[in-house]
Amino acid sequence: MPKRAPPKTPVKLTFPTEMLPMIDRAVKEGLFSGRNEFIMYLVRSHVDKMEERDKSKRDYEVYVAKT
Repeated sequence: MPKRAPPKTPVKLTFPTEMLPMIDRAVKEGLFSGRNEFIMYLVRSHVDKMEERDKSKRDYEVYVAKT
């Protein structure tokens, strides 16, 4: 059975005008299906990095507590 996508909530974003051509170029080059996918990719990447940082911090705290 296919995995269901999690529910989504609309969010309105405002970007500096000079950023949109960069986003649109990535879409035009076929890297993303649209602006939304581009922005979701960036948000997911950032969240992944934050989670990785938090895990490293917890691992370090466990290490320090054991030494």
